[in-house]
Amino acid sequence: MLLKKYLTALSVVIAAGFLVSCASTPPTNFYVLTPITETPGDAQSELTLGIGPIRIPNHLDRPHIVTRSGPNQLQLADFHHWAEPLNKNIARVLAENLAILVPSEHVVLLPQAGRTVVDYRVAVDITRFDTASDDHCHLTARWSISGAKSRDVMVRRTSAIKESIAGDSYGERLAASQAGDQSQDNVQHVRYAAMAAAQSRALGTLSREIADAIRALPATEKTAAEPAK
Repeated sequence: MLLKKYLTALSVVIAAGFLVSCASTPPTNFYVLTPITETPGDAQSELTLGIGPIRIPNHLDRPHIVTRSGPNQLQLADFHHWAEPLNKNIARVLAENLAILVPSEHVVLLPQAGRTVVDYRVAVDITRFDTASDDHCHLTARWSISGAKSRDVMVRRTSAIKESIAGDSYGERLAASQAGDQSQDNVQHVRYAAMAAAQSRALGTLSREIADAIRALPATEKTAAEPAK
């Protein structure tokens, strides 16, 4: 009988502790990168672009949003996650941006495009994509544009882009979140939303650099297309 009473009391304590823990755990917030909001030009290109592969470092290939707290130190956000795999989100945003900037209605993601015939392939190897303690997003990427048939690299460049998280009225939204009885969780949500917006703008800058290079390529390569593999 005593053992039964002891087990019952222990169960009540464990259950109460679990409920307190659940009540004190903040919800997880999810974020996505977004494309630019510009309107495509009227003169649409006939080019078909293949986007991929898009590579990111292993330390970024995770749901948690990663920030840099020092030269050799990273932090993973427990309650602020990407809503989809980061490399797929980056690829989709780059494709949407290039469709607007080139502009072309024929932009496909590789390799899932199957037998789609492409004129140029754009590959991107991202080596850094995080927000540092200086409140700036840092994007470093090596990218190339290859011809479809020869697979020869026609353009190979490295872009280093720095974007402040202070855009989009960040200061006003942060001040509002800190006013009154707003919790620290709300303050952090505003900050991470600003980070995602800054990273989206950095991808927009990268997309413009790639689009400028595509528009400068010789027209003769357009006739050398073959199905993507």
